[in-house]
Amino acid sequence: MNPNILIVDEILAVGDQAFQTKCMDRIYKMKREGVTIVMVSHNLDVMRRLCSHLLWLENGQMRQIGPAEEVAQQYQAYSNEFDVETLQESSDRKAFSRMGSRDLEITAVRFLDAAGNAKRLFKTGDSLTIELAYTAHNPILNPEFGLAIHRQDGLHINGPNTQFAGLDMGLVEGDGIVRYTIESLPLLPALYLVTTAVHDSQTGDAYDYHAQAYSFRIVEGSTTEKYGLIAIPATWEWQPEPTSAAEPPTGIPEPIIAEKIPNT
Repeated sequence: MNPNILIVDEILAVGDQAFQTKCMDRIYKMKREGVTIVMVSHNLDVMRRLCSHLLWLENGQMRQIGPAEEVAQQYQAYSNEFDVETLQESSDRKAFSRMGSRDLEITAVRFLDAAGNAKRLFKTGDSLTIELAYTAHNPILNPEFGLAIHRQDGLHINGPNTQFAGLDMGLVEGDGIVRYTIESLPLLPALYLVTTAVHDSQTGDAYDYHAQAYSFRIVEGSTTEKYGLIAIPATWEWQPEPTSAAEPPTGIPEPIIAEKIPNT
């Protein structure tokens, strides 16, 4: 197949990973060969990499057309506003897997920004605090509070707890709050699900366990990273090979140096 124009509709919505990779390799090859490609997709990353221009449709009407990165940024900003409204309007899962004796209960979970404001939408690089409110119905010696963060596709990100951190809480009674703070979120844009739990630190028995009951979303922040799971703090360095003044590079003629002839 050697078309002059290729029209592709949601090619990444079908097939397994191997099929999708094969399709994209072929599409990139066609692009290098100068084939005009018209692609319909909801995959913004692919559209950014492949397309020079984007047409944004909403309810069958053209919302914006222009250079790919310009339209992609406007679409992302619009999506972020929609996410804020959706996350604010929706409550956490009403029905989730819960187990434990409830001698010590997790009564509320909040996501806080650096200023202590409750929110669900964060940017890569932001500070995030996960706050657990609890009630101990009986005195509990040094309970172990913990979390598990999963990306929406099920990838397990981490599983911190107070025992790993060496936090000795002593005898816990009544109401209280436990907070877990990430000073600078390395996570790249996605929806993340949070499991909260409190266990007996000696036996491992659960007092209260809420499986993937809470969620927050990460959107693009100060980092320019777009691919993978996290933004790793790192730097690039480039150093060209120094050229000797006595041995100029091949193909460049040696400079002619004019000497001053002394007066006679």
